[in-house]
Amino acid sequence: MLNQLFGTYTLGWWLEQLTTDIFLLHHGGNTKGFTAENVIVLQQLPCMFGGTLPLKPVAGFTTLTNQHGSMAPTILTLQIASLLAQLPIISNLNELQWKEMAPMRAAQAERLRKFQQMLSDGKHQPSKFTTVQLVGVHKYNAYGEVNITALPDGNMTMSLNGQTSHGLRHFWNDTFGYELDGASKNRASDLPMTFFGNTKGKVTRMESTSHWRLLWHLSSLTRCQILGLVEL
Repeated sequence: MLNQLFGTYTLGWWLEQLTTDIFLLHHGGNTKGFTAENVIVLQQLPCMFGGTLPLKPVAGFTTLTNQHGSMAPTILTLQIASLLAQLPIISNLNELQWKEMAPMRAAQAERLRKFQQMLSDGKHQPSKFTTVQLVGVHKYNAYGEVNITALPDGNMTMSLNGQTSHGLRHFWNDTFGYELDGASKNRASDLPMTFFGNTKGKVTRMESTSHWRLLWHLSSLTRCQILGLVEL
């Protein structure tokens, strides 16, 4: 079955709309030293009494290159499909992709601007938890241990399940940044971690607002609320 939500992944194949009536059903692959792309060109003609007829295969081709992880099959696919659909040949794929990504770059820049503003505001929004309250070894039966350590210079580090410790630096209020990339000075790459506590000031819970990044870091993670912290 074909997914009519164009540009989506459909049973192992990508379905793209090239023109109003021409569609591409394609799938690529790599093995050591080779990159390939299999393509079926489909056409959807109007129905005599309104609506459209089912997609009909009109051509098919495969490109195979002796380059691993190469963009050549993608470029050739676009050029061959353009010829079949009687469209202008794409002269500069990089320029086309750059223009298409402009809205995404603008949105990313705006998110970064807001983040930087929140960091700036956070300098005047201290956490209600002291370093002493945050430091310690915490555990959760499903996800393992979290070890928060204070350094002599007053900074903190955190390790998850015995893995390498990374910096834990204050963002705003009770939200801190877990420094996944120790070599990066870009705080936007940190994983935001927010701490919660009880009326006695004891840390009881920690959440990440970017759980997909923590999925990469903890293979056992299954939901956004990652830890119900219990001090050992």
